Amino acid sequence: MIKILFFASARDRAGISETSYNFDHQESQFEELTARELLIKIGLEQEICEIPNIKCAINQSLSSLDSIVKNGDEVAFFPPVTGG
Repeated sequence: MIKILFFASARDRAGISETSYNFDHQESQFEELTARELLIKIGLEQEICEIPNIKCAINQSLSSLDSIVKNGDEVAFFPPVTGG
């Protein structure tokens, strides 16, 4: 299972703050996907990838949409943030 989190405008666009993706019986528990492919599998690629400069974190480490996610990972999507 991959835990998927959405924050700020990503949460607004997805309509949910959290979901998960379970590999089906035909997929290996060791299958790898990119973060973008994960969004496609859960039907939210268009909503999330339309956010300018969308950010992704895998296991709380800043990553790209082309980074590999695996079974057991936590993936978060969020817009760019500023601090001060």
